[in-house]
Amino acid sequence: MRALCRTLQETIAAWLLKPIPEIRDATGARSLVVSGGVACNSELRNRAQVVAKRLGLVLAVPEPRFCTDNGAMIAAAGAMLDPGASPWSLNADANLPLNAEA
Repeated sequence: MRALCRTLQETIAAWLLKPIPEIRDATGARSLVVSGGVACNSELRNRAQVVAKRLGLVLAVPEPRFCTDNGAMIAAAGAMLDPGASPWSLNADANLPLNAEA
């Protein structure tokens, strides 16, 4: 099981970083920023460092304690754009009644 998890982690990190050389070439970017909850992953952090060094990019990765998922912020921003869209009390499954029994 550990080998499977390790391989999955390595594959995902490689997949996330694969387009970086092409993006750098297309945009002229000089830096690479890894952020959000995924930036806590040590495999991704290490591989990003290797990619950035190979491509001559400055790497910016926040400390893990600052790497959080921004889903709540996106939801709040959406609610501010259209406050009448859904009530704050809406549950995770919008098709279920608000007081649905589990």
